[in-house]
Amino acid sequence: MSKQPERDDLRVWLQTIWQDIHHSRNQEWQCLQIVIWIFIGLMGLSTLEEVKQRALYFSVAAMFTSLVGFGITWHHRLLFNEQIYIVNRIGDLLGIDYQKYKKEYEEQKQPRNRFSKSIHKMGEMHIGPFRVGCTSSLIASIYVIMFFAALIVGVWSRWLGTAPVTVCGR
Repeated sequence: MSKQPERDDLRVWLQTIWQDIHHSRNQEWQCLQIVIWIFIGLMGLSTLEEVKQRALYFSVAAMFTSLVGFGITWHHRLLFNEQIYIVNRIGDLLGIDYQKYKKEYEEQKQPRNRFSKSIHKMGEMHIGPFRVGCTSSLIASIYVIMFFAALIVGVWSRWLGTAPVTVCGR
């Protein structure tokens, strides 16, 4: 026979989950900052005259770091989805009617014109674990852009023999 958790235990668990959600989000932003600095450094090195012949290697390293960042963001989004599911179940155990609050919220934020209706519908779409328009999808998009920018630099340096100096403003 299993014992039901006490209300105070559920509240502590709920608080811990929310702290973990916020900690994951902070990690995503910190990881993005680190990857951007590594990316800028690697792409900057690929434009220097004395190391242009190694631009392909710098591009591959930049693509790898952007993939690592994307993987971290993907993992955190999956974790977020799991934790929100748990938060909703704890809310049910505490007697919190999320559906009632969600319905009230949806009624208040009803789109008023065709443009805002289309934006509202787009925000309900998902690509993998990412909801379109959420912060994690923005961060993941930045990693994808960085990956393809590094790919372009790598391909350019491989076939033309030099890094695209004009891309970096020189």
